[in-house]
Amino acid sequence: MVSKCSSLHAKVACALQIGYFKAKKIFFRFSLHKIPKEDLDFILSRYFTEQSLKTFQITKYEYYFQRDAISQLFEYKLWSNEFSLQLYNRAKISVKRDISPHFIAYELLDFLQTQKIVRPGYSTLQKVISQTLTEERIRLKSCLQQHLTDSHRESLNQLIKKENTLSELAALKQDAKNFKLSMMRLEIKKHDTLKPLHAVAQAILPHLDISQQNITYYASLIHHYTIYELEQFDIEQTYLYLLCYILRRHQQINDNLVESLDFNVKKLEKEIKEKAKNQAAQDQGNHDKQVGQLILLYVDDGVNKDVIHQKAFKILPKESIRTIGEKLVKKQNRKQDPKWKERDKAALQYVHNLRPLFMKIDFESSISDNPLLKAMQWMKEVFTKKQSLAQQPFSAFPRGLISKRLEPYLMTTDDKENSTMLANRFEMLVYQQLSKQMETGALFVKDSIRHRPFADDLVSLKDKKKILKDLDIPWMRIPVKKQLTSLFKELQTLLLEFDNKLKKGEIKHLKYNAVTKKVLWVKPKFVAEENTTETKTFYKNLPVLDIADILRFAHERTGFLSDFIPLQQRYNKKDLNIDDLIAVILSQGLGIGNHKMAQTSDVSYAILEDNYQQYLRLGTLRNSNMRLVNAASTLDIFSHYTFDNLQALFGALDGQKFEAMTPTAKARHSRKYFAKGRGVVAYTLLSNHIPIQSEVIGAHEHESSFVFDIWYKNTSLLTPTILTGDMHSRNKANFSILHWFGADFRPSLKNLKAELTNIYAPKEVSRYKKFIVQPTGQIDKQLILDEKDNIDQIVATLALKEMSQSTLIKKLCALPSSNKTRQAVFEFNKLIQSIYTLKCILNPQILVDVHRSQNRIESYHTLRAAIAKAGGRKALLGQTDIEMEISNQCGRLIALAIIYYNMCLHSCYLNKHPGQKALKFLKKSSSVAWQHVHFTGHFTFYGTINKIDINKIIEDIEF
Repeated sequence: MVSKCSSLHAKVACALQIGYFKAKKIFFRFSLHKIPKEDLDFILSRYFTEQSLKTFQITKYEYYFQRDAISQLFEYKLWSNEFSLQLYNRAKISVKRDISPHFIAYELLDFLQTQKIVRPGYSTLQKVISQTLTEERIRLKSCLQQHLTDSHRESLNQLIKKENTLSELAALKQDAKNFKLSMMRLEIKKHDTLKPLHAVAQAILPHLDISQQNITYYASLIHHYTIYELEQFDIEQTYLYLLCYILRRHQQINDNLVESLDFNVKKLEKEIKEKAKNQAAQDQGNHDKQVGQLILLYVDDGVNKDVIHQKAFKILPKESIRTIGEKLVKKQNRKQDPKWKERDKAALQYVHNLRPLFMKIDFESSISDNPLLKAMQWMKEVFTKKQSLAQQPFSAFPRGLISKRLEPYLMTTDDKENSTMLANRFEMLVYQQLSKQMETGALFVKDSIRHRPFADDLVSLKDKKKILKDLDIPWMRIPVKKQLTSLFKELQTLLLEFDNKLKKGEIKHLKYNAVTKKVLWVKPKFVAEENTTETKTFYKNLPVLDIADILRFAHERTGFLSDFIPLQQRYNKKDLNIDDLIAVILSQGLGIGNHKMAQTSDVSYAILEDNYQQYLRLGTLRNSNMRLVNAASTLDIFSHYTFDNLQALFGALDGQKFEAMTPTAKARHSRKYFAKGRGVVAYTLLSNHIPIQSEVIGAHEHESSFVFDIWYKNTSLLTPTILTGDMHSRNKANFSILHWFGADFRPSLKNLKAELTNIYAPKEVSRYKKFIVQPTGQIDKQLILDEKDNIDQIVATLALKEMSQSTLIKKLCALPSSNKTRQAVFEFNKLIQSIYTLKCILNPQILVDVHRSQNRIESYHTLRAAIAKAGGRKALLGQTDIEMEISNQCGRLIALAIIYYNMCLHSCYLNKHPGQKALKFLKKSSSVAWQHVHFTGHFTFYGTINKIDINKIIEDIEF
């Protein structure tokens, strides 16, 4: 640590001796330079005595002298106007990546830290960001004026000027709730409405030079404005929102159609497989009984041999006996017959449920002369002419799709050797193969988000070279050969150390039995993060408060409710009413709903609904949550939550299941969690008990696909560098991706003995023959070097937010196993994972810290569940995915307010009772406790307000 070095200059020591507290403030002036409190006190205590703290006074001259000395110590440059241009240029680059002011501010602070420049005042940053956003709006307006033709304007005006536009636009905004035929017909109608407008958006948006992230942001604004409100904007601003919305909505609808087609194909095939299996079992049972009767008939001495045939044919007809006999005598060649017979019965379901979707999707293939694509194009031509496949001659059918194995099931031949195609079966085969090739990536849809080609998602390194240089990504900053050499050396060292210690018996939890020649694993015992006794002791004597009072207290301290700006500030004549806003936040977060809240409080339904429409948006909720996160991180107790002897900040990742009150596209069935209902998952990133980020994902989606997304989207002052997760957070790429961006991924390892099979070596496996535990294989270093440019493209695409990690993982896994880029990413993942596994074996404290980190997020989930159940069910409100996300963010806001209140109590107690004994007691008292908080009852928001005085509470209570 720099803070503990002994080579401090004499003049710095002299300057620091002049004023302890002022010097301390100067340290915190540095941009995001996190100096632990213990290290800061260590520096300053070396040059201060108790007498100097009492006698010395700070003068203006002395302040500047201290500032200069400290800047020299940490090699920081003081802010001056000469850096304004650099800051402004960085802002111009950032605004094209993400238009959010918080993101730009975070990027500027990160830039200042990297360049070691003391950050300027708040007003300077505000001026730079404001000017950048203004110039970006002017630039976009100019581009639109230049590239929008009269025909383009007429098409867009038609969307917002037609008499029935209100209902059409409202219909476009509605998300599909399921994949049933009735819902998909509505999606097809939207698709037809958007298709001509989508061509306009495709022609204009490339000229604007904005990121996919910004396109998504501008598109989301359409959900918040009515037609009347859109008409009040500058016409170019309205066009921008519409163009982005049209492009993104068309892609989303294409995704819905593709996923509905795939879902219904798999559903039908699953049902057919079950029916065929049951029918085969039933037929086999009947045949077994009849065959048994026949056999007994021939050995029955009481039956006349002359009448055996007559009795036998009564048991089974002659042809059936022949068929069964042939099956028993020779091998059955047509095992798929039962399935195809069941498909014939379900032919109408294929036609009615799948054909309309098939006709609307424009498929393309990455395989030249793909026979399936030719068959699909031919079928579309036939259906477009309103003809049936059965009317087509046999020679017209594209038979390249049909293998020899399938020919007996799809084609028949008469006595004259004339072949006939079974048209229904041919159509079913096309749908089956379509579903399979979509999974492998052989088929794709270009106008899509999740189903377009992998190569189309990757950005051009040549075009983004300057931006990527400014981003300062660890993977692209250090030469790849140097990185791999260092990592391979580390892995080799760890392998040798592991084998040496295992032979000497120095690893307590892994023992080698020389007799059985097996490694035995002793499962460690983990201690809970918080002690229940201390938690009950601290909170049992506290006054029980209403949740509304705690929200008011948090607002008084942080002003988090001021981030709830109205949708239209210019036309909003009313001032924000804090009580009304708290009421609507509680109605959504507690799962009560506006109707029930109006019945159980003194706020009317009309006021609740009006505040919901005006203030509760994802943008305002996330900003408000972030303000509370930042405020909690500055409290005195926060730094003491960090694990002992660790400077790094841990971040825990996990998902929590919530039932969906109404079905949506993300809400899926899960018998384990939702019984017969549907639900979603709130995926959360938590650090030191504070939920930094949370996002609703589908219950069918794997949590590991969202690890990087939720960490990289974080714009708060809390930036955890160590990420922990359970077994669901692991996949074949997460170690790679997080390492590229400088994060340390530490998932939980439940069985270290089982993890021994996931250890790979930097050299040939033959070199490790004398090792007790031999590596599973060798890591291909040359492959990673050869694919460096393609890996760079993946890193750049993620960094510029052109593609989410969840989409990347799905597309990587869909690539052929022979794809070199896919292999290289997975090889690098093996390298980082092997290093991590060996470190865990050699240092069990790593897994102890991981377990403690995960315990914290489990404690938060308990609080979050208690908040949601206040409405009666652990569920999220909302009829769309966006509304459910709003409900989730309201719940997180309530949880944050409680955690902030608890941390204030802890900080106040610590200040009044300094010392290790009090600190130890507080660290064992959970900051996510809620036994002193009322969630239910009759809410009173108007009239007498119970103001919370933390100091008085602590003084009145003896612990």
